[in-house]
Amino acid sequence: MDFYDESWLIWLEADSVIRRQTGGKKSLDDFCRSFHGAPSTGPKLVTYTFDDVETAMNSIAPYDWRKFFRDRLDYIGPRAPLGGIEGGGWKLVYNETPNDHIQAADRVSGEITMEYSLGMNVGRDGAVLDVVPGMAAAESGLAPGMRLQTINGKAWSAEALHDAVRSTKGGGAPIELVADNDGFSKPYHVTYRGGELYPHLARIEGQPDILSDILKSLTPVTSAK
Repeated sequence: MDFYDESWLIWLEADSVIRRQTGGKKSLDDFCRSFHGAPSTGPKLVTYTFDDVETAMNSIAPYDWRKFFRDRLDYIGPRAPLGGIEGGGWKLVYNETPNDHIQAADRVSGEITMEYSLGMNVGRDGAVLDVVPGMAAAESGLAPGMRLQTINGKAWSAEALHDAVRSTKGGGAPIELVADNDGFSKPYHVTYRGGELYPHLARIEGQPDILSDILKSLTPVTSAK
């Protein structure tokens, strides 16, 4: 599933490259109109190859598109491809304030998002919903399907979890979680030192704000009636 999400970032970067290469005169919209546009027909199966995509992209903005796509499709790296964000004049930063999206999503679902700090998401009842391989929760042995019972000796609650994670900022002892796993309770020591962390975008000074231009083009236009 991550590959599908990352493909959005790859095409975002392609859009920013087109805009830079053409001085803002063309965008990914031009590629989409050329590649997926007219002539209008009834439903039919139309296949295409990688070479077709490369040729169409070069007709919009000459560039080494073969290397661009092969580097991003064939290479598995430790982080998402952020070239579209950074090339668009922004950078990814983390701080202790939940962003609007996470606040809204957690409010609706009742989940607690800790994937950027401990590396796990927890349900309102303490159920471990997901863990991120290589991050603190997974390294401690926690896994989806378990249910948190106590946090540093306190009974499970969302606030107790938030308090425990906040207390790690700048140091402190590992967080001690007791979790039920199919009827068996066991302590898990989560070694983490960063406090609560959530992703945000921040402007890169001195770079043009291409990302905002791209987002403006995605805003639906409505007409008054």
